[in-house]
Amino acid sequence: LRKTRRYKHSGTVMIEKTWSEIIGYAQLRNFSADGMMLQADFAINRGEINTIRLDKPLYPSSSNVVTTRVVWCRNLESQSETDSRYGIGFIRL
Repeated sequence: LRKTRRYKHSGTVMIEKTWSEIIGYAQLRNFSADGMMLQADFAINRGEINTIRLDKPLYPSSSNVVTTRVVWCRNLESQSETDSRYGIGFIRL
């Protein structure tokens, strides 16, 4: 069961490793108070800590930089409705 409501949202984000090493760009698909789902052309290991830079904050009172941990990463190639190879779920820290 979900604890918080999920909001559909589309936008481009930049994913960085903890020490500002850019991993790449991804498309934000949805977010909630607890986390977000991105689609990307690359996979990220479960448990990895990353920084996500948004073009604008998700909430008016929040930052456009979010520290996250990867909770899942799935191959989406079998799903014909997406151009991205991977779906990645993040939880906010």
